[in-house]
Amino acid sequence: LIIHVYLHVCQTVVYGSILGSMGIKARQTVEEDIPELNVLLREILQRKIDAGLLLDATLLCLTALDKENGNIVGFLCLRDVPCTRLGSEAPPDVSQAWLQSLPTTQHNQSSTAYVSLCCVRSQYEVEGSGCLFRTAQMVAGHLRRYLMATSTDITFMEPGLATLFSRVTASNEANTVLYEAPSYVVLPPLTVRQARVEDHDEMLPVLERASIRYPALSQLPQSSRPEEAFALARVVATQDECNCVLVAHDLEAPGQPSQEASVEETAGGGMRLAGFMVATSEVDTTPLMDAFDLHPYDNLLPQEEYERQYEVARKTVREKKMEALMARLGDRLKPKSKPRQPSHQSSKASRPSVGSDTQMSSDQQQQQQQQSGAPSEQGPQQATPDKEGEEGGQGRVDAGVNATDEGQGGKEGVGEEKEEGGDEEETVTQADLDAAAEPSEEEVQAEMAYMFSYADEMNAQPSVFAITMACLDELYEPQAWNFLQEAFDAFPDKQYCVLTLPHDSPEPPLVSSFTRLDPLPGNSFPEVLYLINRHALIEGFEVRRAEEADAEGVSMLVSGMPNSAHVQDLFRNAQARGTAVVASVQGEVVGLATVSTSVDLVMLKANFSLSHLVNLPDQMSSEHAEIDMVCLNPIFAHRARELLSGVHRILKKTVLYYALPPGQAIPDTLDVMQQVPPRHVDPPAELEAEFALYMFSRKSAFLKRQCVNAQVVVVGASETGLAAVERMLLHPRLHLNFITLLAPGGIQMGDLASQYTKSIIARLGLQARVSVLNAEMVGLDRAERVIALNDGAQLNYDFLLITCGLQEPTASFFAQRDPEVAGNVCGTQELTSDFMFGDSLTMERIVLYGSTLDAIQAWSVLELRGGMSRLYSFCAPPAPPDPMVQVLQAAAEKLHIELPEPQPARLRALEFTDENDAKPMASFEEGSPVADSHVDLVIGCQQKQVPTSIFTALNDSGVVFDGRIVVDCAMCSSDPNIYAAGSCAKLSRRYGDNVLLQGYNARALGTALGESVLVRCTSIAQHEGDTAELPNVLSILQSFPSKVIGCQVPSPIANTFMFSGCPRAHQSPSLQPPAGGRALVTISERGFMQLTLDAGGTLYSAVLLGQVPIGTHKMAALAGLHVSYYNDLVAKFDAGEVPCLIHYITNEPWASLMHHDEFPQLRQQLALGSMQELAGGATPADILAAAARASYHFISHHHLDFPRLMAYSTKTVRSEQAAEQFGREQTAALS
Repeated sequence: LIIHVYLHVCQTVVYGSILGSMGIKARQTVEEDIPELNVLLREILQRKIDAGLLLDATLLCLTALDKENGNIVGFLCLRDVPCTRLGSEAPPDVSQAWLQSLPTTQHNQSSTAYVSLCCVRSQYEVEGSGCLFRTAQMVAGHLRRYLMATSTDITFMEPGLATLFSRVTASNEANTVLYEAPSYVVLPPLTVRQARVEDHDEMLPVLERASIRYPALSQLPQSSRPEEAFALARVVATQDECNCVLVAHDLEAPGQPSQEASVEETAGGGMRLAGFMVATSEVDTTPLMDAFDLHPYDNLLPQEEYERQYEVARKTVREKKMEALMARLGDRLKPKSKPRQPSHQSSKASRPSVGSDTQMSSDQQQQQQQQSGAPSEQGPQQATPDKEGEEGGQGRVDAGVNATDEGQGGKEGVGEEKEEGGDEEETVTQADLDAAAEPSEEEVQAEMAYMFSYADEMNAQPSVFAITMACLDELYEPQAWNFLQEAFDAFPDKQYCVLTLPHDSPEPPLVSSFTRLDPLPGNSFPEVLYLINRHALIEGFEVRRAEEADAEGVSMLVSGMPNSAHVQDLFRNAQARGTAVVASVQGEVVGLATVSTSVDLVMLKANFSLSHLVNLPDQMSSEHAEIDMVCLNPIFAHRARELLSGVHRILKKTVLYYALPPGQAIPDTLDVMQQVPPRHVDPPAELEAEFALYMFSRKSAFLKRQCVNAQVVVVGASETGLAAVERMLLHPRLHLNFITLLAPGGIQMGDLASQYTKSIIARLGLQARVSVLNAEMVGLDRAERVIALNDGAQLNYDFLLITCGLQEPTASFFAQRDPEVAGNVCGTQELTSDFMFGDSLTMERIVLYGSTLDAIQAWSVLELRGGMSRLYSFCAPPAPPDPMVQVLQAAAEKLHIELPEPQPARLRALEFTDENDAKPMASFEEGSPVADSHVDLVIGCQQKQVPTSIFTALNDSGVVFDGRIVVDCAMCSSDPNIYAAGSCAKLSRRYGDNVLLQGYNARALGTALGESVLVRCTSIAQHEGDTAELPNVLSILQSFPSKVIGCQVPSPIANTFMFSGCPRAHQSPSLQPPAGGRALVTISERGFMQLTLDAGGTLYSAVLLGQVPIGTHKMAALAGLHVSYYNDLVAKFDAGEVPCLIHYITNEPWASLMHHDEFPQLRQQLALGSMQELAGGATPADILAAAARASYHFISHHHLDFPRLMAYSTKTVRSEQAAEQFGREQTAALS
């Protein structure tokens, strides 16, 4: 009796913490928690345990904090395999063997978690334990029970755990007791029923509180007259077969009725109402069909009706195509001829396989989208999406296959022209006609859309209802899914539930089980659409190792997919190797994954920043694997984390990688993976990767990023724009769903000093989450937040980022006068990327127009790829000399190189003077040394300026413009929703006089811009509204390398020019040192190089004119650093020990660390650490020791990048003493 009373008191305290009355909160453990957690574990367990290792290797880790002071007071670690609790006195081997032998540990492994560690400070033990487990259930909602094996009786020692866990069995031999806690005890479910008018008084305060967090889901319908009193009561009172209002009660709190309580008992005023939901089946699906591809979901129609419409549309399209073919062929049809066997039976069978045989275009990717069958009463049936098949579908099975095969051959169309060399007329058979008239999926869908709009017989009642209101107290928001089953029961004839939210609304936990649909290209539907099928609520999702008998289920899952045979082959091979895993529901296969255990970590580390996400030194290579193929029925897409976590558990892996090359289809499971940041380096050619890398690790398996649906439009694919997109894509805690990049002419590369090469852009994986449009902004409506594009389309935006850079004006100037000449004018970048040797053979005259550094680059390209200088006319309008060209000329004089000089001539007109002219006439001002003539190509190389279309759009809309777009310290313009960065922007005068941003590193500016927008997005995601204070992101610029520009030089002596400098050096480029500074110059067989120091000893600029280009990242790392970083450079130079600066800064062993892409982060870490040590009264020796440890850890994480610094494998260095000694040696060598 005493025990029961004691436990009842503890249960009251635990449920008090659940109801929010205690000062404890719990969240998933992050890296920053590890030092404090290690202290907590040492104090409580009296032993040293590394929480970081637990974070890397377990299913889920949670941290409990005191709400008042933020101190960590508890830690929970769960595993997905049987284990004894850390700190238990049971013999490990005996206890583990006993656990493995128990039937209860072998049942429902996918939904079972084992307590590896639960440690809470004594004064918080009761409420802390309850809070930790409740949070675990909210984070990993698929868990159905928790098992804990320990050697102690928890009844009195740990009352918080005793209220949740019940004793199951025990073993004296193993000295172990097994406890179990069902999920319904950890997190009691809500009881849902239909609302009554008398619930109004309880519902109203819930509505008022919910309207603060999710106003879009708290709006009363206009029919209820929301401006009047008792509007909510009128909503409840008007329920009928088409409208339903549900309320939820928390019935499990102490002193309240059990789940078996009657409706009359729960409808009284004494129960705690958790929330309510309003749903209606009166849904107009026409706008949804116009804006989204709903064919994978049967256009939200009953399955039988969709199949009927599909067949009608297919027959109609086939008849139309047959009539057109017959009209074209005339009497060529000869039925007596031997039929030719068609290469493919239908358009569906001829579509390219998903990511397996060919790299597909975006149109081909759309074709491969499939519909799968909805579960029957016995379970989920995986039906083919082909409407000619046996079963219809209500979902789409999407397979991401990480492999490549040979492409599939296409069939030439009937009636098309013969290939060259064909003399005889080919006989056309009826089989040929039937194959040619077979409709494609796109044609059938277009016909269905037309018939739906204009044919009354196509307007069937949709099989969908919509949630219009969902209001819950914050405490119960993670349990909103309790409403869904009751909602579907209220509409038994509906298969789908939809919900829409404005783009600026945060995502509620309710939609975590929904599928978010992407709008069709060019559509501007004002809200985000979420959808769920009723079968997604089926319980019993189990992940297990694949068996041979699963082949039939896999065949049903992928039936109808264009590469189904290839997927089945992959599955059979992986199953034979034991590396295939399947997910099943009620015995039927609904998902599968195959992996390769061979991972090239050397290649991955050379191209991606793995050390940011994975603790590589403490993991064995056998713990890593690569996903070859993953496939999941979209009805269960929200179970993707469970599928991949099951792969971790079954195959004993800690990290799964997925490579996504350009053009490959995007698997639905990609959203739960974390993108690995690409490194901005030039790896050896044999290690270079041209794919994006994603990973799914144990420590991030359930670390869900907050989704942000704000529409971000980036205008211009400059380096600044790409850097802003990169920063937004790689944010660790936010997932931006709607990023659009305007790239007129596509993403162009070819600049010598570019920080975004073709391979780096491929490693960004833009195709996965960014909509790239070949369009230009020409208009702006700030009030409506809409921009107009040059193709007549419009784009809505929440945040507009202008990163177009500066544009060479020649093309736009003459194209405005005569649009037909636009194809005869190009810039240097287009010339560098597109001009080939064969082009010069077909041209008679090329005009090189301008006197900037771009002109030297263009001349070099023409010489290298054309070699016919007699075709070129090099001229420039009168203009002040380009300072950067003067620097190049001064350096060239040192090497006795003669550079081409332009003739002074102003191009007056470029136009077609006669309609029969094949080439435009280039007319120059009178008295020019260049004669007028017809030209093939004009290469514009004048001083760049803000694009005219951008200036006009901003100026007409009232955005402040002063030669550049004026921004503040957050890169925000005079409009709070319009940002700008890069060479097209300048800082406001309050930050200085005419502070242009074009002298800063473009990638640094883009990163700062992206960070500023992310601050705004964070405030939206955290329910704070769009009220975040603008951050000062200028400090980011100081942590990045300097800006580098350069060009090729038409000379065999030295063909590469590069200039790296601080912003002041770029503002006034020169070989002359600033006041008080000095220049270090060497001329060697490798070329000319000058390092200029300012009066303080900081490297002001670096100039190179040599035969071999230095990597952009290496040149960028030079300027801005104090000369002390250069290994006693000045003393060695003065002593004559540095005959070649180019060799000194690129080939010396010490330079490899300075040129590392993460060296700025190490510098920042050392600086902050030194200041903290000084503030704490540390001695210089202590500061050196701390710096040595930090240096060692940095080098050990990147040991493959420092082969000449690492004399032996870092894995042999384990102890702190060895680490410190090694770090001291390296610091001494590098100092």
